[in-house]
Amino acid sequence: MLGLIFGFIRRIIERSRIRRQIRNINRQNEEGKHVVEYHDAPVETYVSKERIENIIASGNNKYIRDRVSCAAAYNAYKLGNPVIVLHCGNEQLEHMLEDAFSSESGLHIVNGTNKNYDPFLDLDKHQIAQLVLSSANDSCKIQHNGGVYIKGLTDYLLARSNTPCASSYIRCPHDDMWRRVGEHARNGDISQAVAKEINDQISMGLVERGNVEQYFRVLNSQAGCILANREAMNSDSAISIRRAINKNDVIAIDVVSSSNDLLLNVLVQEIRDAMSGGRRFVFILDSIPVDASEALGRLLRNFSNRCKFVYTSYDTYSDTIGTESLFDTLLGKANTVFVTQHDSASSSEKFSKYFGKYQKVEINNTITSGDSYATFDQILPGSSTANVYSMQHVDRPRVEESEITGLEMNRVLIKKEGRNDIISVRCSNGSPVETYSEPRRRQVNAPSTRTFNWGIFILLFIFFYPAAFVYGFITSGRRGKIVFGILTLVGVAFIITTTVLEYSGLLA
Repeated sequence: MLGLIFGFIRRIIERSRIRRQIRNINRQNEEGKHVVEYHDAPVETYVSKERIENIIASGNNKYIRDRVSCAAAYNAYKLGNPVIVLHCGNEQLEHMLEDAFSSESGLHIVNGTNKNYDPFLDLDKHQIAQLVLSSANDSCKIQHNGGVYIKGLTDYLLARSNTPCASSYIRCPHDDMWRRVGEHARNGDISQAVAKEINDQISMGLVERGNVEQYFRVLNSQAGCILANREAMNSDSAISIRRAINKNDVIAIDVVSSSNDLLLNVLVQEIRDAMSGGRRFVFILDSIPVDASEALGRLLRNFSNRCKFVYTSYDTYSDTIGTESLFDTLLGKANTVFVTQHDSASSSEKFSKYFGKYQKVEINNTITSGDSYATFDQILPGSSTANVYSMQHVDRPRVEESEITGLEMNRVLIKKEGRNDIISVRCSNGSPVETYSEPRRRQVNAPSTRTFNWGIFILLFIFFYPAAFVYGFITSGRRGKIVFGILTLVGVAFIITTTVLEYSGLLA
């Protein structure tokens, strides 16, 4: 009987050793992922206040994305950098910016309520003509002569002491221009020399007049709800991207719809001109598909290293899928990437691939069993069972696709340049104007392979109770080891004491 019991204990010890090895392997696998969970913290904690970075924020949690954009804009402004924000009707982001900049004077909100945008501010006639020609799309393509025609219109506005602005070109009576120029010249409002130069330019560009008219009709239909009116121009409250950059201010423009391709072209051309002039700025693009404008895709693909971008979207991959390799280009340039829950499996797979892989130790368990007859007179067969464990190293994603699609809504995965670990944190409330220190790591234990069976414990206790305590010590957790260790020592002390007393009684 004791042989069976000790054999049983030996098997328990062997299984415990195997479980311990498996537990260590599981722990090593978790550590090898370098996915570290931190205590709850504001997402603003991970938007750098010391330097300007390229940032991508992707996922279904719009609140977190907007907080990232607002923090990036505020931090850049405090470091002396102008910021351009383009969005489609994101009132929440506008309110966040207004709250963050409540004590600052450098924020300009452009939307249907604040109609103060004009792309031609501070430009001469050559620059205005070039901006129109460069931003024209296929529906109103303007040739070089159209630029000469626009210069003639600009000279007319200047001669009449009017500030050239988009609304002036939109209202221009193209069919009546020659008569008006001649009438002003006869009245002495315009000199004959100036009138002749205006008429010559209009005549040279007459062939493109229809395209110029179409350009401003389309611009009015797409941007009329945000273009500066005469009151804004006269009060000097009008703003353009160029002027905001020159003042190191923040300008947030509501483009209303991503289908407004001509408006986007005008805005992008302003940004390109600033970039070509060597200006530093931060460009924040919120939930506007890159293929909404061909010019927008080219801008992001060839973005200057002197400038920084923040791209936020509910699904960055789907918003860039129409532009070849742009998704990989943006990720390659990004210094910090925020990923929240995604619905799309293909997008989750792309971000899983971006987070990289690690070498996982996989354990394979093979169970074999069989019957055997030892001698010719053996009636019942013998049996044998063997558990064979083998290990192999395989490359596995650090973050599985299913983990991204299954993220809690307030949880975000963060990958920062220069850090090997992937940060996993549940976002708490925060403010871009506050400074937060990085939270402490959570202690995450690897899945336990330890099992304690009360049936086995009771059986051993009935037949040989010290073996039951040994079994409990081997298979229990840390507290269990302490309890069963004490009970084992008490049991051994009891046996020794009983044996000594019996022996003393026999001697007596």
